Amino acid sequence: MDGARAVIALLICATILGCLGMGGQQAPAGQQNESGATPPAQNDGQNTSGPQIPPENVTQQPQQPVPEPNPVIFKPESCMAVAEPGTYLLQKNVVSEESTCFSVVSSDVVFDCQQHEVTGMAGGYAFKVSGVSNVTIKNCAISDFDWGISFANVRKSFLLSNRISNGSKSAIYFLNSDDNLLDSNELYSNVGGMQIFSSSRNRLTYNKILGTVVYGILVSHYSSRDNVLEGNRVCGSGTYDLYCISTSPSDAGQNTCSAKHGCLVSCFEC
Repeated sequence: MDGARAVIALLICATILGCLGMGGQQAPAGQQNESGATPPAQNDGQNTSGPQIPPENVTQQPQQPVPEPNPVIFKPESCMAVAEPGTYLLQKNVVSEESTCFSVVSSDVVFDCQQHEVTGMAGGYAFKVSGVSNVTIKNCAISDFDWGISFANVRKSFLLSNRISNGSKSAIYFLNSDDNLLDSNELYSNVGGMQIFSSSRNRLTYNKILGTVVYGILVSHYSSRDNVLEGNRVCGSGTYDLYCISTSPSDAGQNTCSAKHGCLVSCFEC
């Protein structure tokens, strides 16, 4: 057993670290080195002290990823401009008297409301995100804005587990924004639910949209391509639960809705 372990150690050392090639050339068997001692004869890879382990049976150790530096942590307690990369952890409920409570103008941002409320007093936007990528907004309870969360020219970003209610226009609005994920958001009693305009390759998954005045999910304009709906529950809208104009999202299944217009999406009935 000790011999097998020695062979495994040598093979790992040779294949990963290359340490058998370190330290110069060994003297041929039977010849003395500079100290006068005769080195042991090489055995051409044969193990005389235990069973030989074929090289193909030796598992190489995976290369460890280089750890990323710790992100910068911000702890906002009021409305602000999000202008630096980092993680933002909302510390308490916020009441906004501004036209935009949180303006996100930096990429590489995680904004976690930690279930705190963001309430509007003057309409406008709870979150206005423009011209960035890799932004996550999650765990926010948003109410009483015109727009809950607005994306304009935003790429590869995430809206996760937010609750948006009593919006006077659209709870979530996308314009020219591609390759984003909207997952597990809950929208209640808004005039409009989600509006996807001139935006492509977005995934809308497992969202719950109930009781909107006009539409639940609106996908419009011919340049909106390859958006995907999966597992959404959209019910009780004033006109259409799903409303598609000049385009239709792809159907990945498990959606629930009733009234729909122009959308090639199958639904279970509400």
